[in-house]
Amino acid sequence: WLPNSNSNDKNYGSIAFTVYVDMLDRYGPRMEAQKFDSCILEAHCSAGDDFKEELVGLIGIDVVIFEMQENTLQSREESEATITGAVTTLKDLVDANQENVSQLLPSGMRAVVVLSNLVVSTSLRRMGIGAKLCLEAERFVKEGEGWGGFTDIYVRVESENLPARKLYQLLGYDEQWDEDSTIVKSDLDAGELVTCTRNIVIMKKSI
Repeated sequence: WLPNSNSNDKNYGSIAFTVYVDMLDRYGPRMEAQKFDSCILEAHCSAGDDFKEELVGLIGIDVVIFEMQENTLQSREESEATITGAVTTLKDLVDANQENVSQLLPSGMRAVVVLSNLVVSTSLRRMGIGAKLCLEAERFVKEGEGWGGFTDIYVRVESENLPARKLYQLLGYDEQWDEDSTIVKSDLDAGELVTCTRNIVIMKKSI
């Protein structure tokens, strides 16, 4: 599902493995030690005569800290560091969980949900899969066990990604602010992930 390229298979495989390791680190076993939850929802469809299910899309759901005065969404790593520094006793840190963590945060901060890593198989785009994943993510946040209490969902989109911005607008997301941010992109020619600065639009929807 990486961008289509004429690069050799070695470079493509190198980036694919790097992405896999990153996703495993974010959503794998280490997540159990995090105070804020994260998860991935997958979309599957039956393919071929044997009706074997094929993974055709996925979307990430992360809980992070929103700094209301600064209009800033912290990263997952920053959010974990903030809640660790906010508690006053070891017992508070051990007892901290997604349901009571906002009570431990300094004034002007609250826990919010952010959608991330929305991706659809290149051969199946423009078929509504991305929209269905977003709607299912919203339902999961409202009804999923341990995910109650959130009233808004945020998403960060590159300002130049007009199709994605249009999709979210059609789903009821409103643009809140924009900011320059460092993001990770795939460089298939070099066979690695690189960091770059892009203008990011933050959008929000009430659920």
